[in-house]
This record gives sequence, structure tokens and C-alpha cells, in this order.
Amino acid sequence: MASIDRTAYPVYRRTPSFVELERHYTLTAEEREWLRASTRRPAGLLCCAVLLKAVQHLGYFPVLSLVPESVIAHLRLALALPETVSIFGVSGRSVKTYIQRIREHQGLTSHGRTVRHLALIAMLQAAETSDAPVDLINVALELLYKQRVEFPAFSTLDRLARRVRTLSQSRLAALLRSRLMESEVARLLALLNPAPGRSFTPWNDLKRPPEPATFEHFSELLDHLTWVEQLGRFTSVLDGVAPRKVQQLAAEARALDAAEVRDLAEPRQLLLAVCLVHQAQAQTRDALVSMFIKRAATFQRAARKKLEELQRTHQNAVDQLLATFQAVLEAHTTATPEARDAQITAVLDGAGGPITLHDRCAEMRAFTGNNHLPLVWKEYRRHRSLCFRLVEALTLVSTSQDTSLLTALELIRAHQHQKPAYLSASLDLSFAPDAWQRLVVTRVGGERVLDRKQLEACVFVCLASELRSGDVAVDDTNNYPDTRAQLL
Repeated sequence: MASIDRTAYPVYRRTPSFVELERHYTLTAEEREWLRASTRRPAGLLCCAVLLKAVQHLGYFPVLSLVPESVIAHLRLALALPETVSIFGVSGRSVKTYIQRIREHQGLTSHGRTVRHLALIAMLQAAETSDAPVDLINVALELLYKQRVEFPAFSTLDRLARRVRTLSQSRLAALLRSRLMESEVARLLALLNPAPGRSFTPWNDLKRPPEPATFEHFSELLDHLTWVEQLGRFTSVLDGVAPRKVQQLAAEARALDAAEVRDLAEPRQLLLAVCLVHQAQAQTRDALVSMFIKRAATFQRAARKKLEELQRTHQNAVDQLLATFQAVLEAHTTATPEARDAQITAVLDGAGGPITLHDRCAEMRAFTGNNHLPLVWKEYRRHRSLCFRLVEALTLVSTSQDTSLLTALELIRAHQHQKPAYLSASLDLSFAPDAWQRLVVTRVGGERVLDRKQLEACVFVCLASELRSGDVAVDDTNNYPDTRAQLL
């Protein structure tokens, strides 16, 4: 049974506040006139007023004993009645008369069969996109409210919701069973039985929650994705089924153990198994993408930290270079033109020679420019194989017309095992920030080429950024889908 607290079904949950009393239980001049024309007895007047404002507020006539005393007191004061007047002195026959008069005055439909028929139609339509009884009840309440229909008892709506849910699941189970091949049926039913030498069923493995985003778990989750994909891809089987409904059925399957599922009819077993496997695959892909995004962020944080350490470590080297440069300037300023070249050469040779000083300057420029990007490769290198396994396991889609990043990804995948030092510079690098482009593009023998290592680091860092922003989507995921397909 659905919990009434989780639905929009209106009830008196607590003593109404003064603001609520003013909003829902203030009588208009027209209502006062109608009430006094309907009954003359003080108790009847108060009872009729309580029923009128209650049905306007709740949508149905509550049991009078459940009406809060503050509501009765508010209406008693509004009608200027003595405190001794009570609604409980009115006979049941009179209460029924008041209810019928209020229905006619408010234009409410209360015929039981008509009300149930309208609620059933609303629930059947809602069952196409949702499987939760709470959602079905809320949709029915919305339709009944728009049609000015008096709400039935909550138990009536709950029974209708359970009946509609059972009917909807039976139809969907029969449809999916007709779409499954026998080999897929055998694999799905095998999930409910323990494998030889194991005490647990594969059903328990499907319900395993994602692991934290650590290096070890990254590899384990890739292996888990490989296993769940071997059970079958059911995107075509679930074609036309609302994603929300698939998620709700998967949640129901996750709440059951293998023994409980085995007690169900086979079509229902397959329905729950298909939704659970499909959702497990989507959640595993979501977890992998989230881990990858966090790993890429870790690459850059570690590179920045390494840069700070190198800057502190190489401060002495910077001071030595500055001292050498100062000595060169002094020689240039004080020496005679004939001795100037000899003195400058002596200063440079004393500091290690021009070639050594040139290399040291190039190294210092990388560390003093606050550019951590050259150091990302060293952090990425430990995760290189996992990053390539990830992009091989996922189907990446650009959500815009710009496919330059995915083209670059295909290029580095093509050279994953050859590992040349440089690649042709014909690649479009518009996806990368300028700092990355300056690092990736270099010259060898006067020819413009791409540094393969830096290109790999650049592509995976940019891929993480575009996955996070939604510019790149992943097929069959919950958190990183192509929203264009959802709009269509």
C-alpha cells in the first residue's frame, strides 16, 4: 500500500496555522449568504460552514471528528456564534443533506463509478511513463481536481493504482518476452541460480553499488562493465519504454533477492532482470565516467603541486642564472671592446658553457611560467592503459557539430601501441585551450609536428572537461546522456 504521506492526497496532518486558516477557511460574503439561506440552526450553520470550507480545501468531505478544533473555532468566530455551539450536535441525516446541498452549490461530481472511471483513465496514461503507485495516485488527483470531481477515499485510489500497476507490468512483461531471443532468456534466468562453486548468485553481483573513485576500483569497475555487457545489450528490447519506468523497475528488482524473484512468473522475472541489467550497465558507465573526470582533475592537481615543488627546488638554479647574467652585463659594460668577447666567454664557460646554460634556461622557463601542463603527462602515464580501456568500453557522442575532440581521440587510439614520438600536424586542435596547443605543437627539423605524449594528455584532460559540461555524451547512461535524443 502506498503511503498517504508521500502522495498529494490532502489530509489534516497537524493543527493549521493562522495563515492557513485565513487562506483556506475565510468565508466570503456570498458564502455567508448561501449558508444562512441553507440552514437557520446555529449548530447546522457551523456544521455546514465546516463542510463547505473543508471540501474546498481538501477536495472531499472529511469525517467531522477529524476536523481540527482550530478550524471549527475559526469558523465559529467568523459566523459570530456562541462558543457553546458545536458541530457534533447535528444528526447524521442533516449532515448528509448539507453535503448534498454543497455538492450542488460547488458543482462537484461524486458518483462513485464516474469518479473511479476518471481516476482509472488518468492512471493508465501515467503508467506508460511511471511504475510508482505514488505517481499514479498523484496524476489521478490532478485530473479529478481539474474536472471538479470529489476525491474518493485514499484506499480506493490505492487499490486502483495497484491494479493498474499490475496490469501495466503484465503487458510490458509480455512485450519484452516477445522481443528477447532464447539465448538472452537463458542468460537472464541463469542470474537467479548460484554458479558452480559459489554460494551467491550473479543477481547479487548486479546489485553491487559503485566503488569509490580510486585507481584500483577504476580497473575493477571496467572489469565489471565487461561482465554486465556480456549479459546482453537491451536498448532495443526496451525501445519505447520510458527511462523513468525502467529505473523504477530496476529499483524494485534491486530490493528483491534471487529467491524472491524465482517465485515470480517467468515473464515477470525477465522483466525485472532486463531492467536491472540495463540499469546496472548504465550505472556502471556513470560511475566510470565520474571516476575518469575525478582522475583527470587529480592529474592536474598533482601537476600543479609538482610545479610548486620544482619552483621551490630550482630557486637556487634561478639565482645562479641571474648571477651569470649579471656577470655578463658587467663584462660587457666594463671591458674594452677588444677584451669584451673573451671576458664574456670566460664567464659563460665558468658557469657550465653556453649549451648547458641554454638548456637550463629552457628548463627554468617551464617552471617559472606557472604552467603546469608539461607535468600532466607524468601523472597521466600511470593511468594510460585504463584511460584507453575506458574510451574503448564507452560510446562517446558529440552533442554539437564540433567533433574535433573525438577526431583527436580516434587519432591517439590508432597510435596507442605504435607510440611514435611525433604525429602529423594536420589535426584540428580547436578543442584545446591555447596553452595546450602551444605545448602540443612543436617543430622538428623545421617541420611542424605534434608531440604524441602531450597530445594524449591534452585529449584526455579536455575529454573529462567536455563530459562534465555535457559537450560530449555517453550512450546508455543516466547522468551523461545525449539530451538531444531526450528532446526528440
